Amino acid sequence: MLKKKTFGGLLAILLLAFFIVVNFIGPHGYRKQLIDGDGSGLYAYLPAIFIYKTVDFTPVFEFEKSRRPPDYMGHNYHQINGTLINKFTCGTALLELPFFLLAWLLSLLLGMPADGYNLLFQYATAVSTLFWVWVGIYYFVQLAYLYGIKKKLAWFVAF
Repeated sequence: MLKKKTFGGLLAILLLAFFIVVNFIGPHGYRKQLIDGDGSGLYAYLPAIFIYKTVDFTPVFEFEKSRRPPDYMGHNYHQINGTLINKFTCGTALLELPFFLLAWLLSLLLGMPADGYNLLFQYATAVSTLFWVWVGIYYFVQLAYLYGIKKKLAWFVAF
């Protein structure tokens, strides 16, 4: 029993170490903007609905634009009948929602700007990613085990 717990703990530590290397020690050093690229479009539903209280993504786009270089185009958004829409679906945002709400609450309690993009929101999104990756790997291993694959081999394949 101890071996299984040790193995799972080791995998969790390796995943955390990978996250730290990619985001803090990587080629560009410390990252202040973890929500970036396509991830910003996948995440944009949360600040649009909960902070700006609209499904028109204009306020989100303007806020993102204010924090980016002048040539930022916002490839996630398209103008349809005078409304800025998001080209991504809301599924990822739904999975990030509990972490977003926790970051929102902590921002309010700690006196940080509850703008959806402060450092707490950035890390909440990163933690939600780690959480859901871990859940996916765990259920992959369980499914592989149901098909007769040894758990150690399934864990090896998962990584």
